[in-house]
Amino acid sequence: MAHIPPSATAPASTVPASTIQDARTGLIDLPDGKLLRVVAMIDALPRRGPADQMLEPVRPRLAMLRPDRPMGLMRLLFLPLDPLIVPPARWRPGSGTVPRTAIEPMTRAVRAALGDAAGDVDAMILGATTRSLPAIRRAGAALWPQAAKALAAAPIPYGWMDAGFRDNAFGPLAAAVAGVLAQIDTIHALGQDMPPPPEAPPPERVEAALLAWTREPPEVQAMLLSLLLHALPRVGPILRRLTTSSGNARSHPGLRVAAEQGAATLMRKLETAGGMESPIGRAPLAEAASEARQLIELVDTLEEAAATRNDRDRVRELRTRLDQACQARFNDGMSAEFIAPLESREAPVDRDTQAAMEASARRLRDLETEGRKIGGAARYGAVLDQASGTLDAVGAKGFLTLARRIRLTEILLGPQAAFQLLGPAAIF
Repeated sequence: MAHIPPSATAPASTVPASTIQDARTGLIDLPDGKLLRVVAMIDALPRRGPADQMLEPVRPRLAMLRPDRPMGLMRLLFLPLDPLIVPPARWRPGSGTVPRTAIEPMTRAVRAALGDAAGDVDAMILGATTRSLPAIRRAGAALWPQAAKALAAAPIPYGWMDAGFRDNAFGPLAAAVAGVLAQIDTIHALGQDMPPPPEAPPPERVEAALLAWTREPPEVQAMLLSLLLHALPRVGPILRRLTTSSGNARSHPGLRVAAEQGAATLMRKLETAGGMESPIGRAPLAEAASEARQLIELVDTLEEAAATRNDRDRVRELRTRLDQACQARFNDGMSAEFIAPLESREAPVDRDTQAAMEASARRLRDLETEGRKIGGAARYGAVLDQASGTLDAVGAKGFLTLARRIRLTEILLGPQAAFQLLGPAAIF
């Protein structure tokens, strides 16, 4: 296979492994503010190369901190495959994952193949960040189909072996990534069709997509199923129906193997440091309940797919971590967005403040409802008691009218607790 010749996009010279390791160790001990400044410096480099490897041990922290990072072609290209990206030490050919060190040379191959079209995408995301969702959607829709075609026929990019790979590893990995990128629109369309819980997804649309994917190579099938289960874990029952041979003449053994591999990839991803905690911990309070619901559904799906005692033990550990993550986010949200604003009041709660407090109370109640599905009921109760005590104290200061106090209590603790505030003279 031919190589793309060296160009201005060629990587810098190799940095000694000892230097990278020293930098990694130093980053681990940095305070959050300094770490984010280092990340911003690395993001600004025209060629990240080994500098990007220094971030590997702090990626769980970055996931929790959620820094607003610049959206370049490389980040946009691999954004849909994020759940499949693994450290190079964990990657094996045919594993249904993408080694992080392959991202930069593969992006180089795409940019070389697209030519002026790559410049058009650059213009679409100029100044955009990871939070610029409309720009990401528009640019991604333009990039991903073109990149799929480019990667399927791309020669080995310059610097591929410098990144630690053999020549013969590029073709299969590029073909797998290309196959996934070509189907990203299908996954996104299914997500748009999914109504909110507790409604079930439309089985006919999901089934049509799954059956179409049986024509893809096994590794592409596994990667697509990983991404689908990650984004829409409620498709699990539909997938099981299509992959169960008992009583199903249309079962697809190949799809079953791909589903098992896809579930195993997700299990390993969730088991990494921060893999379970980051999605909930990094989410704004308004989105935390939704993140928790999706992870609960995903863990339920993995539990149903667990075939061995070891797998069931691993899922049990994930469930424990999920319980702890939900409790931690609930505690932080209660402290920062409900108790602290009330305790810091130096004047009566006005209409706008009351509206903000009611919104926080609803979000906390939503998260508590999801969190109680996996345990921790007593611990949620203790935090709610603390919130009730804060409402009492703020009311005693005259900063919270009885009506507003009742309303907040009703949202956060339920109608019975609110009714008790009316006292024994209340008659209905």
